Amino acid sequence: MYSKRLLLGSEIYTGEHKCLKRCYVTISNMVELLEVLKKERLVEQICKEHSLNVAMLVPIFENWMRGYNNNVVAQKIGVHRVTVQRYAAALKELTESDFILIKEYVLHKILEEKR
Repeated sequence: MYSKRLLLGSEIYTGEHKCLKRCYVTISNMVELLEVLKKERLVEQICKEHSLNVAMLVPIFENWMRGYNNNVVAQKIGVHRVTVQRYAAALKELTESDFILIKEYVLHKILEEKR
């Protein structure tokens, strides 16, 4: 599930102010966190321009990258096939730089889930 993070002191909080984990904030951590937040904002803007939901974009794009057709993707994530077709069409219309940004964002989210 998609949630914005806010850094307060030495703890990372979600929007509901529940602590995810305690960590020591260093300059390298802060730089990395700011880069991730910047990319998330850019992806949100791209999705807003194309009327896409960021939370649905990740599983659709992930399965699409794995080579599944739209019907299989729809069955796997439990949405209508027309929704998946709309997302696939929107992803194909993106500029190359926007597509790469979204691809990196999705890969980051997949790796984040596996940690």
